[in-house]
Amino acid sequence: MIGLFFAGILAIYSTGFVIRKAVFSREPALLSGPEKFGLDIGFGCGGMALVFFYLSFSGIRLSGNVMMAVTVVFAASALVIIMGNRMKGRGGVPDMPKKPSIKKFDIILVIVIAVSVSVIFFKSLYYPMYEWASRSCFGFKAKILHDSGTIYDKSFIDKEFVIEHPEYPLMVPLLEDWMYTVMRTDDDRFGKGFLPFMALGFLSLMYGAQRRFCGSTHCLVYTLLYSLIYVFVYRFACAEADAPLAFFYFGAGALMFLWICSGKTPYIVSSSLFTAFAIFTKNEATSFFVILTACLLLSLFFSRMPLRDKAKAAFIYMGLTLALSTPWLIYRFTSLPSTDVLVNEKTFFNAGVINTITAKMSRHSLIMDNFIFDIVLKTRKWNLFWILFFVAQILSLKELFKKPVVYLAFIVWSTLILYYTMFILVDLPLDHMLIGMDRFALQVSGLVLLLISLLNCKKLHPDEGGI
Repeated sequence: MIGLFFAGILAIYSTGFVIRKAVFSREPALLSGPEKFGLDIGFGCGGMALVFFYLSFSGIRLSGNVMMAVTVVFAASALVIIMGNRMKGRGGVPDMPKKPSIKKFDIILVIVIAVSVSVIFFKSLYYPMYEWASRSCFGFKAKILHDSGTIYDKSFIDKEFVIEHPEYPLMVPLLEDWMYTVMRTDDDRFGKGFLPFMALGFLSLMYGAQRRFCGSTHCLVYTLLYSLIYVFVYRFACAEADAPLAFFYFGAGALMFLWICSGKTPYIVSSSLFTAFAIFTKNEATSFFVILTACLLLSLFFSRMPLRDKAKAAFIYMGLTLALSTPWLIYRFTSLPSTDVLVNEKTFFNAGVINTITAKMSRHSLIMDNFIFDIVLKTRKWNLFWILFFVAQILSLKELFKKPVVYLAFIVWSTLILYYTMFILVDLPLDHMLIGMDRFALQVSGLVLLLISLLNCKKLHPDEGGI
């Protein structure tokens, strides 16, 4: 059983490995070791789920043999790449300074981070799905996919049979279906077993993104801070979509930020892939796509690069994201029914009438009170995370408006403003929405952490040796 479990995880990893090798084929030295691992997990989870969806969208039944065949192709490709690199005698040197030694304090920080991930591992594999949404919105769908092998099952598309939130994307259910298939069981605990590795990939990519600008100890301290947040641990183990979305949104934003800093094409391609994965994870990611597109266009407007290169970057990011997301959007808007409980485009835009907006401005104080007391001051949930966010900006106000950090700040604050606008406008009882405020905060928290870290990193470049 353990062997089958790790075989399923290895298949996800090898899928990501092949995608990462393809994206960075011409410039493998752009990535450090932690970044490679983070991208491999992200590309693997997103790429595998999208491939399975495309197959089912095309009418192919997702039987065990079909799913195994797909993963065998990726695994064989990974093996060919590894053997080819060994024969050529090259492995891709990370774009980092060589470290003469590893500091003992850094090792202690890594151990504590590993303990935090171990808690996620235990909670994920020991407890069944313990959140309502993880069962009703994702878990049931995974088992329907596992039994029927198709996204066109009546439980998805027939209004008489649909379960909660039929419009939710299928990233998490498809990955759970994969784990059920490879392990030959539909035990909830094993279905969500990929999540601890996604959490580890998240932290690895987070560390790698910081390490390009700051020293190792600084990066590990801030990565440790994030790994100890209760919401991070809780949500990554319960099998909802908010934690995976936080990972993909962080990857999309951080990789775009790296592209703004360097202009290297593989970064913008990777950002586009992570954005498409985010859209396939949860609906609000379509708004994140708009925010990231606006950030990209702003950076291009103030950039001195040739017009041809600007057009190329915009085309790659927007074109690739839309191309990868279009099959899901077609399926969602043509095959899936609407139900009365949805927070969908209709309920949002119907609320956008001027007199309705004016009437709902009374929500403002309740929204702010809830954020301040439930998110900022409840240290059990967030430690000092959001307090540090505000303090860091106040103390580093000049740095906040300097390039390239200002673009990262633009993404973070645009997302927070989006949440506020949604809470004001959406035509649903406010109490119903405030229950999940910490889930929304989690989605942007990775980019918030990166912003805090860079504002507190005085040198903004890698310095002394370390991990």
